[in-house]
Amino acid sequence: MRGRSSAFAAPAAMAAVIAAWAALAVVGWAFLYLPHLQDGFVYADGAPQEGNFTEGLYISMVALSTVGFGEIVAGDAGLRLLTASQAITGFGLLTAAVFWILQAYPALGRRRALAHELNLLREASGP
Repeated sequence: MRGRSSAFAAPAAMAAVIAAWAALAVVGWAFLYLPHLQDGFVYADGAPQEGNFTEGLYISMVALSTVGFGEIVAGDAGLRLLTASQAITGFGLLTAAVFWILQAYPALGRRRALAHELNLLREASGP
């Protein structure tokens, strides 16, 4: 059982690190948007205008994921550049995560194959 649980440790740790990167990026950018929520953004008809941290998180998640729903748009030129910068950062985060996963899995596979080969050698040598 010990070998099976350790096989899931590396992928779980990688997912946790990537999730932490994304969460910290969303929260950090939300703090940048927070002072400008009332007068820096243009809201579509029917879109709630609360101006609280939850709304800042929403704008940050939409910009970081490069989805851009359109019901809340930056009105100021500086905020437009800021949201575009966040979209580029989100694309870079996604690219880095995919690159990291693609680089780590071959190394983990080689390590697992070596461990299996060493275990077979140990078993074949006897007591």
